[in-house]
Amino acid sequence: MHADTRVKLNNHLKTCWYSLTCDHWTADSKENFLSVTCNFIPISFAMQSVALACVRHTGSAKAEDICDEVFANSDVVYSGLERRYCMGITSDTAPNMVKAGRLFQSKHGIDWLGCFAHVIELSTSLAFDDDQLPDCNEVMSACRQLNGFFAHSSQALETLLTIQRQNMETGGPLQAVGVIQDIVTRWWSTLASLERLLRLKPYIRMGVHNGKWTADRDLSDEQWNTVDEIVQVLEPFKVVQQLLEGETYVTCSLIPTVIIKLRKHLEKIVNGNSVRHGVRTLANAILLNFNIHWGSGIAGTVATEHQELGPKRRPKGLQKKILLAAAIDPRTAKLGVLAEQDRLAVQLMLKQFVVAFENEFQQNALVVGVNPAIRAPVGDGDMLMNFFEDDVVPSEQPALIPPMDITVGQRIELELAAFAIEVVLPLKYTADDDKVLFSNPLEWWKLRCQKYPILSRVARALLCITATSAPSERLFSSAGLTIANRRARMHGDNAAALIFLHAALPVVKRLEAERLLGDT
Repeated sequence: MHADTRVKLNNHLKTCWYSLTCDHWTADSKENFLSVTCNFIPISFAMQSVALACVRHTGSAKAEDICDEVFANSDVVYSGLERRYCMGITSDTAPNMVKAGRLFQSKHGIDWLGCFAHVIELSTSLAFDDDQLPDCNEVMSACRQLNGFFAHSSQALETLLTIQRQNMETGGPLQAVGVIQDIVTRWWSTLASLERLLRLKPYIRMGVHNGKWTADRDLSDEQWNTVDEIVQVLEPFKVVQQLLEGETYVTCSLIPTVIIKLRKHLEKIVNGNSVRHGVRTLANAILLNFNIHWGSGIAGTVATEHQELGPKRRPKGLQKKILLAAAIDPRTAKLGVLAEQDRLAVQLMLKQFVVAFENEFQQNALVVGVNPAIRAPVGDGDMLMNFFEDDVVPSEQPALIPPMDITVGQRIELELAAFAIEVVLPLKYTADDDKVLFSNPLEWWKLRCQKYPILSRVARALLCITATSAPSERLFSSAGLTIANRRARMHGDNAAALIFLHAALPVVKRLEAERLLGDT
């Protein structure tokens, strides 16, 4: 079954451009594993995410060994996969992975993209430190002490749960919960910890009032207000990180809009009076660090900062393929969040990319096709939807349909001209049940792939890139269940086969069903 599933999967991947994510992990059995996942957009225009492998890694965690395992050892992972159709590989931004990214490019011609969430966390993790919060009464230390009290005392925790159960509305939406420990290396850990404390605040104070614990097991009013303000600073980061961790819908094209809006969010706090001085100081520190990694956003720099290196040789700013993805996504194609000179520069980059892309396509004759409609991927939540505002007004000009009996170069020119005046796809829409959802750019392209045969191919290629390395990290969560303590003696190759089948078999069955449906 393992061999048959891999052959079928590779047959589907041969007809697609794809992107990869990878990560490195040590199991309880002390064996090292390398996970590799693949995102691709088949002819149905429905985003697919599949595990290519979770293989036993006998080498070290050095960049050279990781690079060799991912690409050089093709009989382990990639039999049949065409590297020239790989649009990029996304991983975390640890120093070894940054170096591996440079090797992916120099040795294999594959672009490396640092995980959006990891880079964002480099900035937001500053909230962990009281040094960034002057005149705030050591509020983060106080929160950690409060968390530690309930986390390390089973009696105190059970009392806290009992108080919640006794005072919660019967049948209400909330359940009794404990505290969340703040761990600097865990995504959103600080925000999650503070949000949980705010939720528990009335019950902690009930415990003090009823003599269940002493008053030093509570925060002062000023500290509680500071916690609330820190949450205001951090919450938008968590919201967009959760959005961009998706693997079954388009994410990479939203990064430019997200980065510009997060910068504006921080600048508004720094330049305003909505929070106390210490929290503004924190917001300013996050903003300075944010701009070191993502660029200043100054007009005329956004389209070119990716040519520079940031701290520890990480790529700086918005990487080229991320900008190209935004330019081909009908929700963001007007590039309304960019200054005019950056917008024009990105549009020129897109034209150059399309010409090179189509020339290679014509030379290699990659098999492509088109199938009909899918439902849009959704995303809801008031904060998320309020964060994204439509930045452009749709054009009222009708798009021209380019004729077919022209040269490739002329076809590209006409398609780009028609796409430039095409009515854009709103970023969000209101469904029949009044939920506000994200629009699906792949559905838009599927309906227009005959009008834009070249640009729709480019869209399939660019929009499959993932914004984060979350798919590989999720694979390790599944791997942890397979390679658990009670299965620690399972041979690594057998574990890798089981992990692959668990993740890939449902995708292959779905693709086979779509193929059969298309043949009828």
